[in-house]
Amino acid sequence: MMDLYHWALRFLVVSYGFLLRPRSDRVRCLILREGKVLLVRNMGGREEWSLPGGGIKKNESPIDAARREVVEELKLELTDVESLGIEEIERDFMKVRAHLVSALARRVNFDPYKWEIREAGWFDVNNLPKPRSPLLKQALKLHKNLLDKA
Repeated sequence: MMDLYHWALRFLVVSYGFLLRPRSDRVRCLILREGKVLLVRNMGGREEWSLPGGGIKKNESPIDAARREVVEELKLELTDVESLGIEEIERDFMKVRAHLVSALARRVNFDPYKWEIREAGWFDVNNLPKPRSPLLKQALKLHKNLLDKA
């Protein structure tokens, strides 16, 4: 049942992007804890591992959107949330402005929302699963640059 749901949702996402060519602001959150990063595989997304996140509501800051999305999708609270930068990409015929943020998780345990998150887990920063979202690599690079400047 979930595989059919995943396929149908993926078809709708790609069709929407192809037909309307929308532009959207999204947030992606690099969540760290004890040398590990929290990654997800979304139901409507590609098969790749990516950073948790989602849409930014009108009049909502990227940091507030990251906090909200992570609570909604994983029931996980964040601390020390800070902006890493903005990346413009095109995915599934959509132009996406991805606001990248980093944060620390208050705890290790999370509870993924099963209709949105297909899989989630903590992974060693030096041994990440494949395939990976290109935004994951960029967020790790920006985070490292931020640490190097401190």
